[in-house]
Amino acid sequence: MPQTSATSADPRPRWADARRRQPQASVPSPCISVCRLDDAGHACVGCQRSLTELREWSRMDDAAKRAIWARIDPESVEAA
Repeated sequence: MPQTSATSADPRPRWADARRRQPQASVPSPCISVCRLDDAGHACVGCQRSLTELREWSRMDDAAKRAIWARIDPESVEAA
């Protein structure tokens, strides 16, 4: 059974959780408030977005945001 929320064992963002946190957003942010870069300094270990994706998120269109979600949580975005 797929997980429906981020846990300490699997802190990946989940679409359903983001929708609950940000019901007004057409495509919610995958941020789960675990804001820390990976060892290479290229991506957030919480939301799994690259530095470029983090920087550009607010200017991205919904299709670009959904493409990021598709990489982070493919099963739930397909159902959205």
